[in-house]
Amino acid sequence: MALTSLPGAGAKLRATVLEALITEVRPLYARKTADETVNGSASLQNDDHLAIVLAASATYEIDVQLFYSSASTPDIKFALTFPTGATCSWAPIGYKSDGTNFEAEFRTSTWQAASGTSNAVAGTAATYDAALIKGIIRVGSTAGTLQVQWAQNTSNGSNTTVKADSSLVARRLD
Repeated sequence: MALTSLPGAGAKLRATVLEALITEVRPLYARKTADETVNGSASLQNDDHLAIVLAASATYEIDVQLFYSSASTPDIKFALTFPTGATCSWAPIGYKSDGTNFEAEFRTSTWQAASGTSNAVAGTAATYDAALIKGIIRVGSTAGTLQVQWAQNTSNGSNTTVKADSSLVARRLD
């Protein structure tokens, strides 16, 4: 579905057209308002806050910023789910702090996920860590939800926590 067209030169810009344009170009945004903790589970679960509804027949650039903490034994894994009929290419990039140094490490090559599925990637845990997921999603004829999922990479009684202020942003490209 193409973006709403502007009226021709000299024509009135109606409120409904202006509203549609603003809605189409405004980024979609979800932010965690509270910490969320899992222990004893390596099964991917939907994040309580990081989900947005995408329009049918549209393409979006997506950015996920996750702040988390975990011991090294459970570690953490991430995934994305999206509407049936959509395709999504994404790659996570991680930032790890060892208390004295701050280094960036590319965690994996690009994932090409099939329609309506998710792929998990394990992080490198530290007391406090962050990951950025970048991607493009092409939604088919069915609108639906883009959802961040996460879990412990190895089930363990220690806490794995995704922190408040983690976020999900989608900017429509067409």
